[in-house]
Amino acid sequence: MNAPIAPSFTLYATEGEEASEESTEGEAAETELVSEEEEEEKKEDPEVTALKDEIASLEKKLSEKRLEKNTLDRLIDNYSEGGYARKVAEMENVRKMRSLAFIDNKFTAKASIVQSFLPVMDALAAADNTYADSDNNKYTALSGNMRT
Repeated sequence: MNAPIAPSFTLYATEGEEASEESTEGEAAETELVSEEEEEEKKEDPEVTALKDEIASLEKKLSEKRLEKNTLDRLIDNYSEGGYARKVAEMENVRKMRSLAFIDNKFTAKASIVQSFLPVMDALAAADNTYADSDNNKYTALSGNMRT
């Protein structure tokens, strides 16, 4: 489908009107050639149009099949023996992490309680030092029980 090539020529004008008329005629010829080419492109062969439509529908089916395959791969991965083993390992890791977190929380709670008693123990030690000479030795008994 080769379009005919328009002859090219150069126009020289001596007067302004003649040059504009001749250039207008040249532009009109070029416009006709361009519009003919556009019409030829628009008037595609019905076979080409049918093939393009078929390609588009096949590409759509291909993308749908790929999506379906990915979904099935994920399901196979979840429900296969390997998927089951991964889930078991994941649950075991969660159980271990919970156990470690519980132990950490337990130690943190104990440390917090002991830390709140430190001022009381310091006060008892100071009272013990202050009243060590007196006959009333009740403060020593309290601090002795707290240290064990």
